[in-house]
Amino acid sequence: MLISITPAGLGFREIVIGTISKMIGHQFTEGVIVASLDRVVAMFWGFLLGGVFSYLLISKSRVSESGGEVEYSSKLLRMVRTLENFQL
Repeated sequence: MLISITPAGLGFREIVIGTISKMIGHQFTEGVIVASLDRVVAMFWGFLLGGVFSYLLISKSRVSESGGEVEYSSKLLRMVRTLENFQL
C-alpha cells in the first residue's frame, strides 16, 4: 500500500482479510482473529529480535583504534549465521 489510511494499516488489513475470509466461505470474525493473531506474532518477533540484536550491536561492537573499523563479537556473528541458515 502506498498511502496508509491508518498507522501501520491497523484495522484496515484485518477488515480486508475478514472480508476475503467471508468471500471464501468462512466467518468474518475468523478472518479478523487470524489477521490479528498474525499481526501480534509478527510484532512479537520484531520486538524480540530487534531488542536482542540492538543490545548485541550496542554492547558488543567497538571501534578499533587503528583504522576505525567496527569489530563485532563472535557471539553476534554466530547468531547471524544461524539465522541466515534458518529456513521455514
